[in-house]
Amino acid sequence: MAYNTGLATSGYGNAAWTPEAIRQGVQQIGNDPNTIYRKAMENGISGQQLDSAMGWNPGTANGYAQQHEISNDDDGVA
Repeated sequence: MAYNTGLATSGYGNAAWTPEAIRQGVQQIGNDPNTIYRKAMENGISGQQLDSAMGWNPGTANGYAQQHEISNDDDGVA
């Protein structure tokens, strides 16, 4: 599966984002939680998928987004 830098569109939709692909995208973005969350949502990766792939506790990604008022209409965040 090919994707560009840091969770760019895979061209295969949500099902193409394996946990490994998500981890690689997050690593490419680096230590920027706002960008990680926004890029994930832009590419159809849910907060739950992000939490699972990264080994975070359930609700971590969406909780961060709510605390920092990062909008995502699809997940009902902020």
